[in-house]
Amino acid sequence: MNKIIISGKCSNITFSHKHKRKAYYTGFITSERLSGTCDVLPLMFPSKFIEDIKEDCQIKIIGEVRTRNVTVGDRRKLEIYVFVKEIEEYDGKDVNDVELNGYICKPTIYRKTPFCREITDFILANNEKRKSHYIPSICWGMAARVVGEFEVGTQVRLLGRLQSREYVKHYEDGTEEQKIAYEVSAVYVSAISESEV
Repeated sequence: MNKIIISGKCSNITFSHKHKRKAYYTGFITSERLSGTCDVLPLMFPSKFIEDIKEDCQIKIIGEVRTRNVTVGDRRKLEIYVFVKEIEEYDGKDVNDVELNGYICKPTIYRKTPFCREITDFILANNEKRKSHYIPSICWGMAARVVGEFEVGTQVRLLGRLQSREYVKHYEDGTEEQKIAYEVSAVYVSAISESEV
């Protein structure tokens, strides 16, 4: 299972690349949370949707959360994006719902924020036939305590939203850089037993 339903306004639509004679485009969708904060999330879509995805157009997308490794300078980094599979016209409140199944693929990191909120960071490996997507994820509170105990290889089901978060990266030479992280913020995570597979 790998499904995201997200609505909002699109921007920065540009040609990306061709693969097996098919053209692909990238862009961003801005989706507002109930709190008023906006998540600005990267999109990738095949050219067949180019007429449906227009600048500042309000739409609903059904797709998948995917990742790929890209080279930036002399470093490789993980890029996360929404791959578009369906599009609908939409004029309601923004939605951002993610459902994933996968495996905990690195040791989880449980910690407390300066305000004593519990949080666990983890990477979820979602497997396709030809590729695995390694999706950065977080959860809070009681869920953070539970997920913090999961071992590498635990199969889980997750419900949440894909979010963007700005932060400042501090380097050893004293310089700083403004960056954006993309991650799934889980509201529900549970282990899947063998009988449920």
